[in-house]
Amino acid sequence: MRTSTKLILATLLSCAGLAAAGSALAADTYYAGASIGARSSYNLDCQTGMACDRMGHGSGKIYAGDELGAVPGLDDAVTGALEVMAYTAGDGKAAFHTATGIAQGSGKMRGVGVDYRAACKVSEDFSLTSRIGAGYTKGTVSYANGGGTDSKNALGLMYGLGVSYALNKNVSLHADWDHLPVKFSASQSAKVNLFSVGATYSF
Repeated sequence: MRTSTKLILATLLSCAGLAAAGSALAADTYYAGASIGARSSYNLDCQTGMACDRMGHGSGKIYAGDELGAVPGLDDAVTGALEVMAYTAGDGKAAFHTATGIAQGSGKMRGVGVDYRAACKVSEDFSLTSRIGAGYTKGTVSYANGGGTDSKNALGLMYGLGVSYALNKNVSLHADWDHLPVKFSASQSAKVNLFSVGATYSF
């Protein structure tokens, strides 16, 4: 695992751990939201002579969560939430690994996940957020020139960072980055980096 990835995961776990320490002490608040993919990309290979477009067009996510509470002694500066999410990323064209070699294809994914979200307030209206959890994803690839299809379900680590701006006590705007797992076949694993913008409503 690369050093930068280790640092990201360490930061996420530290913030989530702080939030979890006091999460059971506050009354529950529920929220739901949706985000449209502003940009998403697969970390797939490109080969000379093969079509390549690693952008996952038509991406996004919906989610809902239970605000579990604030960390004692931090004046509500850090709060935690348990969250469920459904996400999708559209077609990405690239070179896919198969049991018999490399083939041109078009892959897409959709999945669901459960994560722990920690929100660190930096001002009255702005918060930084982090997520870490597990995603269950189905990846499907259609091979070019009538080469058929493959699909694979995979369970993997997902994590992300974001920023939110509260318009009022109920509505907030969000910009998020999510790192999502996907597997297209027994010989092809990948990741999706989803950058999205959206809104959340707290009940």
